[in-house]
Amino acid sequence: MRYGFKGFTKDLTAHMRGYQYKLGEWNECGTGGIAQCHNNGLHCADNPLDCITNGYSWDGENRFFLVGLDGDIHQDDDYDTQLSATRMYLVKELTLKEFVYYAMTHIQEHNYQELHRMINLNIVCGSNKPFEICYGTNPLAIGIQGQVIGLIQVNDKKEVIAMNMFEVGVDEGYEPGVCYDVYGNVITAETLETRKGEIFMNALSGKS
Repeated sequence: MRYGFKGFTKDLTAHMRGYQYKLGEWNECGTGGIAQCHNNGLHCADNPLDCITNGYSWDGENRFFLVGLDGDIHQDDDYDTQLSATRMYLVKELTLKEFVYYAMTHIQEHNYQELHRMINLNIVCGSNKPFEICYGTNPLAIGIQGQVIGLIQVNDKKEVIAMNMFEVGVDEGYEPGVCYDVYGNVITAETLETRKGEIFMNALSGKS
């Protein structure tokens, strides 16, 4: 059985096709046993972040699940990480922190892929989104109360060497409006300004 991620409305319907999903049983589609992304089957994503870019958001009006796939399974290699299957089981409803964890794990396991457009490079601050993920050789973040922050540090070969995730103002040691690195160290305003300057100069020179 393969696994994926899927967003739903509150009543577990898919907003694009209106299919009503059920908990505790296999959901099946009548497509003659053939799954094809964009056409047939029950759809989900290999990367949790594609649930967001496909129309769902963490606004209290949607729910997100880890799902199991069975039967005929098709993956679209040309458009995001979409999957389609003839059978789907809603394995577990995800909390926001679990969702971010799975998104970070996907990056770690697929470091050869192009970064998802929702990923921030090097520094994230001033965002009011429910979560942010920052990626780079020395990622830094300043969050707001209740925001989930994910930091992913990589080397020059894009190999992940450290990851950290925290909920600002909830997890001990992580306060709103304070800048942290991937190891939980507080970054001073002076250091932060220096880093911003370095990032700006690297961008001008074409470096990441």
